[in-house]
Amino acid sequence: MGMFDSFIGQIKCPNCKNQQKTEVQFKWSECCLLLDYELGDVVPGAQEGLYVEDDWFNERCSNCKTEFIPNVVLKNGKVIAFISKEELQRTDIEHLQDIPYKYMKNQRYDTEKALAKGFTKETADFKKQPFKENQSITAFEREWKVAKGWRKDFNSEKVSEFFKLSGCATRKSDYWFVYIVVDATGLKRFVEVSDRIKHWSDNDDRYGNMLFSETYGFKDEHFLFSEIF
Repeated sequence: MGMFDSFIGQIKCPNCKNQQKTEVQFKWSECCLLLDYELGDVVPGAQEGLYVEDDWFNERCSNCKTEFIPNVVLKNGKVIAFISKEELQRTDIEHLQDIPYKYMKNQRYDTEKALAKGFTKETADFKKQPFKENQSITAFEREWKVAKGWRKDFNSEKVSEFFKLSGCATRKSDYWFVYIVVDATGLKRFVEVSDRIKHWSDNDDRYGNMLFSETYGFKDEHFLFSEIF
C-alpha cells in the first residue's frame, strides 16, 4: 500500500451503539508519513468545505461482532466526526455539530496534566543535556526535582539496524536521557528527553521532547543505560 496517514478516533456501532477505537487510512494528504489525525485536527491537503472519507475497510464491533464501514467527516479541513456508513446515510452531514480546534489533543493533555504522564507542553534544550542532580524543571504546571539520571544508548550487540532506524525515525540523535523526577507531594515519575522532531500533524505545541511515565523499561536488552548521577 505504500506510505499513508490515518484518522484515529472513537466510533459507534450502528447495531448495538457500542463505542470503540477505529483507524481509517488515507493517502490524499500533503504528508503521507504515517501521521495520525484526531478530532479537531486540521489535515494538510484536505479539500475546502465538507468532505467524507468513505469505504476504506470494514470495522468489526467488539461487542456484537457486527461489521460496518467507518467514515470520517471533515469540515473545512478539520476532523469533526467518526461515523458509520449506515448512520451517515440517515444523517444530514451539513448539520453535524462542529467541534473546537485540536479537541482530542486538548482533552488528552488535560488528563495527562492531572496524572503527570505523557508528552508535556514544555521542552528541554537537548544541547544542554544532561540535567544536573537536584535541578528544578517545570512540567504539567508543577515543579519537579531531578533525582537520578541515565544516558540511554542502543546496545550494538542486541539491536538490528532496522530497529535502530525505526527507533530514531522521529529523532535526530540515536541516544536519549532518562531521569527520575519528584514533585513537592512526593509523586515520582520517569522522564525521557530526546531531540524529537516535531510532526506536521501535531498542530499545536503540546508535543515536545519530554516524555513522562510511571514506569520505565530499564531491562530492555536493546538499550544500554549509563548512570549519570
